[in-house]
Amino acid sequence: MDDEYGTSRCLVYIAQDESDTTSQCKDNIDAQDEATARPTRIEALNETDYMAKEKAHKKMVKEQIGKAVNQQIENKDQERKKEETEMGNLKETEFDELKTLQKIKLKNPRMIDDVL
Repeated sequence: MDDEYGTSRCLVYIAQDESDTTSQCKDNIDAQDEATARPTRIEALNETDYMAKEKAHKKMVKEQIGKAVNQQIENKDQERKKEETEMGNLKETEFDELKTLQKIKLKNPRMIDDVL
């Protein structure tokens, strides 16, 4: 089993070769530490990249939701304006019909009473 300092690896290395064990053990530990440090840096870069992508995705989703909400508001506003226009047209039509009926009533009051 290796601990975080590579001591057991060093002891195994010393047991295998007893000549100049101190410098070889130190070199062995340095090489293993460097090897384990590289993936850590890569993992950190990958995590940073992942976080950046996730943040960008969240921002994009938020923008899409905002656009969808704005589109719904715009659609409802257009629908409301359309209804108001239709109501205005109906009011104008009703007003015109009323004027016509008044003119007819002036000319022939009995006919209007029969219609109503």
